[in-house]
Amino acid sequence: MKTKLIYIMSFVGAFILITAVIVYVNSQYNNIFKFDFSPPTEISPPANTLSTPDQNQPIKNDTLSFPLTKNPEKKILNIMDDSKLPENPTDNKMLKDSLNILKSEIEKLKKDKANSNNQPVKNTNKPDTKTDENNYKIWLKKTSALYASMDSKKAAKIIQNYSDNIARDILYSMNKKKAAEILAELNPETATRIMSIN
Repeated sequence: MKTKLIYIMSFVGAFILITAVIVYVNSQYNNIFKFDFSPPTEISPPANTLSTPDQNQPIKNDTLSFPLTKNPEKKILNIMDDSKLPENPTDNKMLKDSLNILKSEIEKLKKDKANSNNQPVKNTNKPDTKTDENNYKIWLKKTSALYASMDSKKAAKIIQNYSDNIARDILYSMNKKKAAEILAELNPETATRIMSIN
């Protein structure tokens, strides 16, 4: 045990000593790994020409800037300038007529909306639910006949993947003997879950 400890300590000591010698010698000479033992040359940083502007070039204004107005609020608020209105009285009359027509259409739309809110909503879903129920009954008859003709084990595997209500409907639409065979193939927990009245 002592010999291993002595070997480890001597290895760590030699590693630290050699690393220190390499760092010191590398700082004193150019490149010791290429056996270049000449004194290190200092590299002067390049002159920074980008940070100082050239004094010979004139300073230009930004070409993308927009001229500032004295009162920008005045231009925004005064959209309809009276001086820009047409001088022709028929044009003014046409503008007034079009405004009156638009106002009357807005009033009609408001009245229609108020009338539609007051009228009771007709239940238009009833015909759709009847056709959906008829489609479901037709599908149920065909599916239960198909499962009745299948092997009980395979039908049980397929029926247990349906929701409980659909599986119950399929089993009730079959003849009692075939439904009992399929229920016998199901695991007892699944069979009680399907046949429960929840």
